[in-house]
Amino acid sequence: MTISVQVPPDEPRYADVEIREILATVVRRKWLILAVTVIFLGLTAVYTFTRVPTYAAQAVVLVKPILVNSFEMDPRSQISMETEAELVASGVIAAAAAEVAGPIEDFDDLAENLSVNAPEESQILEITVSDRNPIRAQRGAQAFAEAYLRFKSEQAITTIEQNAEALRDEIAQINREIAQINRDLALVARDSVEWKDLTDRRAGLNTSRLALENQLPTIAILSTDAGQIVRPAEVPTSPTSPNKRLNLLVGGIFGLLIGLGVAFLMEQLSGRVETAAELELILGAPTLGVIPRAASLRRRSARLAMIEVPSGPTAEAYRGLRTNILAVSQRLEVKSLLVTSAGIGEGKSTIAANLSVALAQAGRSVVLISGDLHRPSLHTLFGIGNERGLTQVLGEFVSLEKALTDTDTEGLKLLPSGPLTELDGSALLQSYGMRNVLERCSNADFVVIDGPPISFVADSLSLGQLVDGILLVVDAMKSTRAAVLRTQQQLGPLDARVLGGVVNRVRRAVPTYIGKSQVVPS
Repeated sequence: MTISVQVPPDEPRYADVEIREILATVVRRKWLILAVTVIFLGLTAVYTFTRVPTYAAQAVVLVKPILVNSFEMDPRSQISMETEAELVASGVIAAAAAEVAGPIEDFDDLAENLSVNAPEESQILEITVSDRNPIRAQRGAQAFAEAYLRFKSEQAITTIEQNAEALRDEIAQINREIAQINRDLALVARDSVEWKDLTDRRAGLNTSRLALENQLPTIAILSTDAGQIVRPAEVPTSPTSPNKRLNLLVGGIFGLLIGLGVAFLMEQLSGRVETAAELELILGAPTLGVIPRAASLRRRSARLAMIEVPSGPTAEAYRGLRTNILAVSQRLEVKSLLVTSAGIGEGKSTIAANLSVALAQAGRSVVLISGDLHRPSLHTLFGIGNERGLTQVLGEFVSLEKALTDTDTEGLKLLPSGPLTELDGSALLQSYGMRNVLERCSNADFVVIDGPPISFVADSLSLGQLVDGILLVVDAMKSTRAAVLRTQQQLGPLDARVLGGVVNRVRRAVPTYIGKSQVVPS
C-alpha cells in the first residue's frame, strides 16, 4: 500500500503564501472591490460638486518693531511674531478692520474665517480670509492688514505723546521748585548753612531737569512705523475649497481601501474550509477523516459518539479515520500522534477522544494525554476526575503510574491535564520530563495527545517536535483558509510531520480514503 504523508522540505514552502492568498482574494472579489470604490467615488463627487465654493484672499505684512530707535540692529529681537499673530486675530483688530472695510454685510463671518500665519525666522504675517464671495474675501484680508498696521502705529504715537507729556509735566514741576528756592535764597544770609542747603538742592534739581530735557528728543525719534503691506490682498480667481481633484483622488483611494476591507472581511466570513478537497489543497496533506455534524451530540448529556451512538454515522466516520490512521502508522511507524487545530472550539479534543476510543475498540492499547493545559476537557468527556494529571507528573509531584487513569473502554488509559500549578505550562511541555513521559508511554500501541490550538499558544509547536506525526482538525463551520495557511506557516520551520487533516462538523460526510492523488514517495 502506498501512503499519503506530508514530509516537510528543508526550506519553508509557504513563505509567500500570504501574498498569494491576498492576491487570490483580490481576484475573487474584484467586482465587489470595484463596486465599493465606484460607490465611494460617486458619493465624493456628489459631495464635492454640490458644495458652495470657498475663496481665500491673502495679504502679506512686513512687521517692524515700534517704540525703538530706528538705528538699532536686529529689530527681530524686539518682536514676538506669535504675539503679533494673536493681535491680528483679536477682537480689537476685528473691530478696527470692520471700520476700515466699510459697509460689508456680516463682517463677523469674515472674522471667523480669518487665519494668521507667521513663518519661522521671519518678520512676515500672512493674513488670510476665506469667504464664498471672492470680493468679500479680498476686502476682508486687506482690511485686517490695514487695521493691524494702523492700530500699531496709533498705539506707538499715543505712547510717545503720553511719555512726552509726562516728561514736560515733570520738567514744569522742577521749574516751580527751582523758582521757590530762588525766592527762599533771597531771604537768607549768604554763605549761611541754610543758604548752602538751598543752593545744593537747586543744583540737584537743575541736573534732573537737564536729564529730562535730554529725553524729549530721544522719545521724539522713536519709531512709529509698524510695518507695511508687502503684498496686498488680491481678488482670488479660483476657489480653494472644494479641491475637486484632491477630493476625488481621496474618495477613490478611500473607496478602494474600504472595498478591500469588505472583500477580506467577506472572505474571512465565507472562506471556510468545508470539504476534504479544500483542506488537502490548502494543507498539502491528505484528509484522513471527515466527521459529520450530529445534532444529537450537541446535547449536554452526550459525550462520545463512539460510546453514546456507536452505530451512528458519526461513529462510522471515526472508524474511517481510525482505518486511515492505522494505514499511515503501519507504513511510517507512527506511534505518537498530536491532535491539534488552528483555532479554539474546532473539536480537536472530541476527535482525539473518539479516535482513541476507536483505536482501543480495534484492539490497540492507547494512552490519551490531555496536553491542552489552558482549556482541558478530556476528563469531562470521560467523566473522570482531574485531581492528578500531566502537570503533577511533569512537576514531579506524582508518578506517571498514579496519574494514568483507566477508562470504561478496555485498552484505553487517560492522562488528564491535572490541576493548574504555578509552573509555566509551556515550559513544562517543552521540558525533558515531557519527552520522558512519551517514552514511558511508548509501550502502548498509540499515544494520542490533545494539544492546544496552534494559533493561540506555542505549546502545540513544542509538542509537534516530540511526536511522530500531527493531525490537524478544522471546523467546516468556522475554520478559514487563512487560519489553516497561518498554521502551516508556523509548522513549516519546525521538525514536525503533518500526517493529514480532519474536517469536523461537515453537513454531509462521505467516506475518506487515501487515494493516489495524495501519494508521496516513501
